Amino acid sequence: MPIIFTVNEPLNYFTSKWVGKITDSEMLDSYKIFIHGSSFRPGMSEFADISEMDFSQVTSNGLSHLANYVKDFLDSNGVQAMKVAAYSPHDLQFGMARAYDAWTFESPELVQVFKDSDMALAWLNKES
Repeated sequence: MPIIFTVNEPLNYFTSKWVGKITDSEMLDSYKIFIHGSSFRPGMSEFADISEMDFSQVTSNGLSHLANYVKDFLDSNGVQAMKVAAYSPHDLQFGMARAYDAWTFESPELVQVFKDSDMALAWLNKES
């Protein structure tokens, strides 16, 4: 899988590590498999590390489909809010993460984009 998921249970978040060239369908399929697996619990926060991703095969339509899928899943599981800290130190990744953020305006996902991983994790782990 081009997206590798690891869970940090004590801090109630998971990391999604995006590596290499990823297509729209791989992106959506990766999340579907993870959130329907045994490691994910609705309400967990996410640290999305997209620092090593090649976005050349991702479209705005793909980002929209992912945002809608996650929104529907969170809504159906009664999740009121889910923090997503996107670590994207490069301009292209940063812009794509901001584009995803725009698609989540009606979602329980609360997306913040960071160029510094320590700041992203600090925000993610800060009590709201």
